[in-house]
This record gives sequence, C-alpha cells and structure tokens, in this order.
Amino acid sequence: MSNSTFDYRTCFNQAWETYKKHLLLLTGATLVAIILTSVSLGILTGPITAGLITLIFKLMDNDPCAKFEDIFSQFGTFQTTFLLCLVWSVAGFIAISILMFLPLIGQLASIVLGLGLCAFLTFAVLQAALKGMDFIQASKSALEMIKKDFWVLIGYVAVAEILGNIGIIACGIGLVFTMPMFFLMLATAYRSYSAEAPAADLPAEPAEPVVTEPIAEDPAAEPVPEEPPSQTEPEEPKGE
Repeated sequence: MSNSTFDYRTCFNQAWETYKKHLLLLTGATLVAIILTSVSLGILTGPITAGLITLIFKLMDNDPCAKFEDIFSQFGTFQTTFLLCLVWSVAGFIAISILMFLPLIGQLASIVLGLGLCAFLTFAVLQAALKGMDFIQASKSALEMIKKDFWVLIGYVAVAEILGNIGIIACGIGLVFTMPMFFLMLATAYRSYSAEAPAADLPAEPAEPVVTEPIAEDPAAEPVPEEPPSQTEPEEPKGE
C-alpha cells in the first residue's frame, strides 16, 4: 500500500488558479518555449522545460521577482538535462515500438508507458536543474517518485495531456492557450511528489573545522602566585 499523500484535486486546483491569474505571461512563455524546442529539434527541451517550470513555481508562490526571462534560467544545466531527455526518450521510443507489435495489451501498455515516461522525464529534469543532481541521481530519484501511487499519477498526467493538447482542435493555434495547463499540472505534481522523495545519494560536504577561540585573560585580575613545590625533609635516622 502506498504511503503517498499526493492529492490530485489540490494539485489541479492550484494549477487552474495559477493559470487564470497569470494567463498572458504563461501563454507567452509557453509559446516561446514551444518555438525554441521545435527550432532546436528538441535539443533545448531539457533546459527550456526546467526554465518554464521554474517560472511556474515563482508564479504559484506569488514571487514578485517572477519574470518572462526565467524560462532561460536553467541553461546552465544543459548538459545533464539534455542527456536525460536524449537517453530516456530513445529508450522509451524503443520500448513503445516493441510493445506496439503486441495486439491490444501492447497498445494499452505503450500508452501507460508513454504517460509514465512523461512524468519520469519531467521529474528527472527538474531534479537535475533545481537540486543539482547528476544523470544517475536524477534518474533514480525520479523513479522513486513516480513509483508512489503510480496509477493515480498516470491518470493525472493523462488528464494533463488531454487538456494540454485539446487546443489542436482549433487548427493548432489553441495549443498556445492550453499547453500552459499541461506544464502547470506537471509542476504541481512534481512539487507534491518531491516533498516526499528520499534524498539522493549526494556526496557529503566536508564538515567545517570547529575553531575554538582562546579565552581572553582579564588584565585587571591579579596574577595568582604559583606555590613552590613542597619539599619533604629527610627523616632523621632513628637511634639503635
């Protein structure tokens, strides 16, 4: 039985309230993120996604410093986030391609795997960008996170996918207005799961040496004279 406290209703409500309050900023940031990701052929997916969700977190927290430029704030993590997206996207594509050959059950399994991979990749990229984890640490941590209430999370991501892609109906233009909700829901899910995620095996920082300051002597205090060593007088020999 899972011990996760993931509350999808609370997460969805928080995403929806943030969406309504910051619609213009979110649509503009999401549009630029989609364009940059497409033009770069997916190469910038990692840092752009991390930057966009960094902006989302600031908006959810009503941070007055939140600004459009935050979507570019995670380019310093390009190497790790790019590697995560590349390796796991290729692995997921191969696995889904194999499952598609199986009748019915394979297609259902491929859908579940695709949704799980979406959550896993998002969590791993954010662990790398926001917590400074390397490829292995971020992957292990993300896997532990999605294992909690896996099926609830899959359902939540499925709803996020539907809401995010519903804009395709309006000749694709509506994606600009619906995709922010997709990223908002993933952001709230990550925040809920990361609060319970076990700490990664990060290298322990060396403990700082404790410096003991010498006790200052009071100049007004009179010096205590040292007692001379006691001398024991030799005993007189007793007469016979």
